[in-house]
Amino acid sequence: LILSSEESSCILECLNTDKDDSGRYSCQVFNEVGSDSCHAQLCIFASEPPYFIEKLEPMDVTTGDAVCLKCHIGGTHEIKVSWFKADGKLRSSAACKIEFTRGIASLKLSKAVQTDADEYTCKAENSIGSASSSCRLTVQGETSIINSSQTEGQPARFECRIAGSSPLEVSWLKDGEPLKENDEYSMYFDDNTAVLTISRGEIKHSGEYTCVATNSVGTASCRIFVQQEIIKFHPLKPLSVNEGEKLHLSCHVRGSLPMNIQWMKDRKEITSSAKTRITFVDGTATLEISSASKTDAGDYLCKATNDAGSEFCKARVATPFVELDISVKNGVTIRAGETLKLPAYVNGRPQPEVKWTKDESDPVKEHVMIETIGKNTHTTLSIPETDRKDSGLYTLTASNHLGSAYENIKVEIFDPVPGQCEKPTISSVTHNSMTVNWEEPEYDGGTPVIGYWLERKETTSKRWNRVTRDPIKVMPFGVSHNVSGLIEGSQYQFRVTAINAVGCGPPSLPSDPITATDPAGKWYMLFMVNNFSATNVMKFWHYE
Repeated sequence: LILSSEESSCILECLNTDKDDSGRYSCQVFNEVGSDSCHAQLCIFASEPPYFIEKLEPMDVTTGDAVCLKCHIGGTHEIKVSWFKADGKLRSSAACKIEFTRGIASLKLSKAVQTDADEYTCKAENSIGSASSSCRLTVQGETSIINSSQTEGQPARFECRIAGSSPLEVSWLKDGEPLKENDEYSMYFDDNTAVLTISRGEIKHSGEYTCVATNSVGTASCRIFVQQEIIKFHPLKPLSVNEGEKLHLSCHVRGSLPMNIQWMKDRKEITSSAKTRITFVDGTATLEISSASKTDAGDYLCKATNDAGSEFCKARVATPFVELDISVKNGVTIRAGETLKLPAYVNGRPQPEVKWTKDESDPVKEHVMIETIGKNTHTTLSIPETDRKDSGLYTLTASNHLGSAYENIKVEIFDPVPGQCEKPTISSVTHNSMTVNWEEPEYDGGTPVIGYWLERKETTSKRWNRVTRDPIKVMPFGVSHNVSGLIEGSQYQFRVTAINAVGCGPPSLPSDPITATDPAGKWYMLFMVNNFSATNVMKFWHYE
């Protein structure tokens, strides 16, 4: 160890290090004021020669396949990787790409050919030593199916084109057993194409056929599975049927007999019953339901099965209907000023249209919300700050072109204060007074009316002023009040408000404007006669 310092730096040098020098080092400085320190961790690794964590493995490919030979290398860096073939060292090119990244060495061939078959070696080297790994790459001839087809009762022909070095030996197998040429099967190989012909296709010819090609390099094969085909025509189609009508579904099936027909609805098997009839005659599978109901709607499937396999066709059946679900169908009673909400769910097929009406009159379009989620429609009639005029019979109607449904909801808006009085009338008009007349309101709020506020204003003003300090009391036969102190020539309007024990109702509509003025004629007192009573005097008037 060599310790030295330069100006404000302190340096510790370790010469000829080994693993024992690994550890935690600290540097401490101090003076009369205090001290400080810093630390560092030193790790020393021993150098290692290259070694293979995963070695190359043999690989078999077909002509034209992509090839990737790779191995995983460990050891101390820097490691140099080289690839060799029997005929010498390989270099990276477009057809042969060589890579070494993060310890993985790879050799990639974009398309294998017969001449690529050989033994390959990967060699890894560093300053300490070297290691190598080898494997064999085998490239076989190419085989592929050109086409194949088979129809029951008709000849069947299978072709397999073969690429490979001559001479080639070709054989055919069925279900793993060699085939021999006879009246049923004929086989030949010409122009690199192997052909197998079946004179007349039948159920017994179903199975797995294999074409095997062999040469001095190796063996290749291709396979095809043959089965009798169930052919459908005139398949099921979507159907809509009304409740109570007959539901009839049929589809035509052609294939090898015997054949089993199975009907299913929503993945559950259907069996014949008093209501349901299932038949299969002359290749036609039929399902009949004598009287369809809403529960018969769903997804129907007809499945045909024989020894060769199975096929199916399916269709959806819909029964048109309309349904309403209203939680407040027994009616609603709320206090005036509250919000009225009438929620409902609508379901139907086809999707129904929704309409709200009040008291069997024009449709209610304001305050209506309609939202459709999936197959259901949610609608709400919402009226904020209700008053008594919102009371009535509300009707929700849902309809499509096949039918309709409706629900009535009785709504009562309860207001504890009296209703609005009718517009007051005016009589006995003079130049400084007039009499205001009105009737009790039709609705008293549930408690008797105990009085009225009478207000007046000049037509040139917007301000209403009460005529009396206290409410005007209720009279047995209508209510009136003589208003005096008016200004001659001024035009006045009056309105009245009913009062009960809870509070005041809304003010009436203003009366028609009227001017304070005397009538056109005048009354004149002719004479006065005392009837000799201390309190009674008779007056005689004349009008002209």
